[in-house]
Amino acid sequence: MIGKLTGKISEIFINSIIIDVHGVGYYVYIGKNGSLILGEERSFHIFTNVKEDEISLYGFATYQEKEYFEILRSVQGVGNKLAMSIIGDMEIPELYHSIRNSEHSRFYKIVGVGKKIAQRIINELKEKDLPLPICSYQDNTPKFVNLGIRQEVSTALISLGFGKNEVESVLNNVLKDLDISEAKIEKVLEMCLKKIRG
Repeated sequence: MIGKLTGKISEIFINSIIIDVHGVGYYVYIGKNGSLILGEERSFHIFTNVKEDEISLYGFATYQEKEYFEILRSVQGVGNKLAMSIIGDMEIPELYHSIRNSEHSRFYKIVGVGKKIAQRIINELKEKDLPLPICSYQDNTPKFVNLGIRQEVSTALISLGFGKNEVESVLNNVLKDLDISEAKIEKVLEMCLKKIRG
C-alpha cells in the first residue's frame, strides 16, 4: 500500500494530477489544485482505495487532511468523491469547527452536500474523538491561530491565578481581533493581561 508519494507534477487536471516518481507516473485524485505548478516537486500523503477492478490513489498535502478524508468517508452516504470535495472546500480547522458547532449551513455550500448528508456528517461525527486541528478556527474571520500558542498563553494566565472561564473568554476576544502576523506568545499574553486588568 502506498502511504506517500514525492515527485514532479507532470500533468494537472481539474480534480487530479499525474505525479512523476522516478519515471513512473501516478494518477492521483486531489481536492485542491490551485497552488500546484507543472514541473514542481511535491509530496502527497496517499490514501489507496482498492476495488476488484480498480486501484485509486487520493493525495493530500498533510496527513491530517488524509485523516479527515477517512473519517468523512465513514459517514453513510459520503463516498470518496464527496469526501474529497469537502476536504477541497474547507480547511481542517473550519471543518472541525463546523462539525463541533453543528453548522449545517456551511456544508450546504459544498456541491453534492444536501440537507440529509450535512445532518449525517454532523450527527455521526459530532461526538466522536476527532483529531484536534493543528490550527484553531476563529469565527467570522479567515484567520487560523496555532493551538500551541493558545495553550501556552492559557496555561500562563491560569498559573497567575486567573480563572479558566475568564481566560478562555479573554483569549477568544483577543484572538478574534489579532492580526495573524502578530500571533506570537508574548504578544498574545500581553494583550490578554491588558484586557483582564482593564
